[in-house]
Amino acid sequence: SLWADLADLADEAVAAPQWRALLDDAGERASRPTPLPAGLRADLRPYQVEGFGWLAFLWRHQLGGILADDMGLGKTLQCLALVQHVTEQLRPDEPRRPFLVVAPTSVAPNWVTEAARFTPGLTVRRLSATDAASTTSVAEAAAGADLVITSYALLRLDFDAYQAIALNS
Repeated sequence: SLWADLADLADEAVAAPQWRALLDDAGERASRPTPLPAGLRADLRPYQVEGFGWLAFLWRHQLGGILADDMGLGKTLQCLALVQHVTEQLRPDEPRRPFLVVAPTSVAPNWVTEAARFTPGLTVRRLSATDAASTTSVAEAAAGADLVITSYALLRLDFDAYQAIALNS
């Protein structure tokens, strides 16, 4: 409705094709939910399905957003569902780029465990040491991975190495 109000006020209003697609998709989002990915090994609760749908909508339109609720309600699972969804949507000619999860050091192992449990088809790599101290570089870990998990401290220390790899965004 905001676009309609603007168009009424303007002498001329031409919406970009991406904007028009976003508006059309936003209007249909509730009636056309995103199917859960085939490789997801979990029964999502209705609010988790809605959260996954929201993430898929944001992804489809290359928008950023926030998924926030109380602890223990499955945000990790919803994010893993999105990674699985995006991975399954890749065409053979598209480059494979990993998603990057930056988490507290104490939470990073949980991401690995949850990914193995709910999305066993994903290739997951956890970085637990700096580039200088590890036998595997950030670039080597990212190559062929669907999901790279690191900590805030390691991202800060090896920022240039992370910035040099092509990631899903």
